[in-house]
Amino acid sequence: MSRAFTLSLHEKGLIKVLSTIGYTLKRIADVVKRSRKAIMNFLCHQEEHGTKKSSGRPSKLNGREIKEILRTASNNTISIVGIRVSFTFQQDNATIHVSRSTNTWLEDNDVGTTDWPSRSPDLNPMEDL
Repeated sequence: MSRAFTLSLHEKGLIKVLSTIGYTLKRIADVVKRSRKAIMNFLCHQEEHGTKKSSGRPSKLNGREIKEILRTASNNTISIVGIRVSFTFQQDNATIHVSRSTNTWLEDNDVGTTDWPSRSPDLNPMEDL
């Protein structure tokens, strides 16, 4: 189900006026041709109405931070051992892992990727592929 269009300035003003006059939610919704829920949300949160709310928990890492982690891990771990063995990054298609900057860094540093479906019961990171 798609989202409805946001309320126009005219609709917002009309809702405020009708509410002040004493119209009920149902009557306002009939006049403005919007749902009662949309009218109620606007009247309850007039200042914030129309601004995008966060959709869920904020990300702990962004693309720049994951790139820095990959750079640090590849330089320290492989250089300390003294062996420049190519390693494979398990690509689980998280948004920070598929960002353009992260993919560019992986390509520039010849890091291979393996498709790794999230929550897949068939793949266990502890087993050899």
